[in-house]
Formats: sequence, structure tokens, C-alpha cells
Amino acid sequence: MSNFDIGFGKAFSYQQPLDIFKEHAQLSTFENQGQRNFNLAAYADLSVQD
Repeated sequence: MSNFDIGFGKAFSYQQPLDIFKEHAQLSTFENQGQRNFNLAAYADLSVQD
């Protein structure tokens, strides 16, 4: 599979758009401790088949 190039070279070596979303979901829980309404933790482990 080719690299999904977002123009930032090696710093962001995503293989597909799903990889970007999964990182976004993981970051939504970073230091959250249940305080923010924005929490995508349930989607952090999505696969292409989902």
C-alpha cells in the first residue's frame, strides 16, 4: 500500500486516512480524565473492516 502523503514527510508516516482518525481518537483522551465531552476513545481501535 502506498503512503498517504499529507506533505510532512517522515514526521507523519500515515498509510491511510484511517490512521489519522485513529490518532485523533487517541489524542481526544489524552489527559482527559473524563473532564471533556469530546472523547473518541471508543473509536481508537477501528479497523478498515469496521
